[in-house]
Amino acid sequence: MPAETAPGHHGLTPTVIRSLEMLHLSDLKRQVERILGWEPARYWQSSDFTQLSNKIFAYTYHYVSARDLQRFWQGPPAAVPHPPLLDTLAQFIDFRDWEDFCTHHTYGIIETGHGTIRPYPRVWEVPTRWVLILWSLSVLASILTAVLLVWFR
Repeated sequence: MPAETAPGHHGLTPTVIRSLEMLHLSDLKRQVERILGWEPARYWQSSDFTQLSNKIFAYTYHYVSARDLQRFWQGPPAAVPHPPLLDTLAQFIDFRDWEDFCTHHTYGIIETGHGTIRPYPRVWEVPTRWVLILWSLSVLASILTAVLLVWFR
């Protein structure tokens, strides 16, 4: 990827930079997919990309062709997306631009014993479903405790 699509990765080896860029691109795709709430992108048809193009235009007032979106999601991983496409997709998920997205999605760098640098996500996000399940179980436990206290009074 050209240097302008990977802000903030100065002083790292090209291999590490490419790994970080792939993580950023994957995160961008995942967040767009989560906002849409559609089936996984691997099942999308041309009409889905046309619909996404229309949604992006309605939200950002920037046109992205359905063909470019399809190439971004289903094309070869080595394909280099154009910076305007990345900026527009970042705006679609409420970031200022691609650089803002990358800045807010930083990854830690660790060195292994072999001198390799490996990126890993800095923050782990708890799925909403888990939070709701734990909340429901705690409410049930509280009700059960109250009933047992009244019963064995």
